Amino acid sequence: MRVQMGDTWYPILSYDDAGFDVALQTAPKLRGLVEIHEGPRLLRSVLIVATEPVGTVMRYTFKRATAARTTAPLDYVRSGDEPLGYLASK
Repeated sequence: MRVQMGDTWYPILSYDDAGFDVALQTAPKLRGLVEIHEGPRLLRSVLIVATEPVGTVMRYTFKRATAARTTAPLDYVRSGDEPLGYLASK
């Protein structure tokens, strides 16, 4: 798991619903909007705030976290009774 800020990647040491930890020697004071990836897959876009370093790790907490979507958002409400497909006529 890793965090991306701009074009730079930092490995995540631990991750939970409230935030994540990054090694203090590898990460600068990150803040703002970053992306969290697991391998090539985007998990979340998060707005973060740095807290105090604890030992050799820096803790970042989420102010906002948005899960990545695998489909495009709809701009209408589905009724549920629309056809699944159409048959071609001859």
